[in-house]
Amino acid sequence: MNIKIIENPPVGVLNKVQEQLSFEQGLGIVDIWCCLNPSYLLAVESGENAGVLSLSVGDEMAEVYKLYVPKGHRRKGVGRALFNHAVSLLREQEIKEIGIETVGDSGLFWNKIISDYQYQMFPEQNKCIVTI
Repeated sequence: MNIKIIENPPVGVLNKVQEQLSFEQGLGIVDIWCCLNPSYLLAVESGENAGVLSLSVGDEMAEVYKLYVPKGHRRKGVGRALFNHAVSLLREQEIKEIGIETVGDSGLFWNKIISDYQYQMFPEQNKCIVTI
């Protein structure tokens, strides 16, 4: 599997991913758009949009706003590749923590993705802070 990560792709490409998301029911994810200091990572696999990660980047901390992988690309390491790429970028910016909202079944997914990092769970807030 060859996953290519594109940093801040054109809005038109992100709109196509958003459209794809809009047709998928029952995810709990409504949109990929982030409003505070946004940064986007697009995963491409075999020429297809395989996932997107939206980040809100602050001075000392970032937050994963959304991570979406379409059904046909799940369980192939796309989410992990997006997250690890985000970590690399944030480390270059000397950001040391990433906040993640862990609502519903997403907690199981995030536990797998962040298992290589130090993190602290805040279940009462549906939040996790990952030290990078």
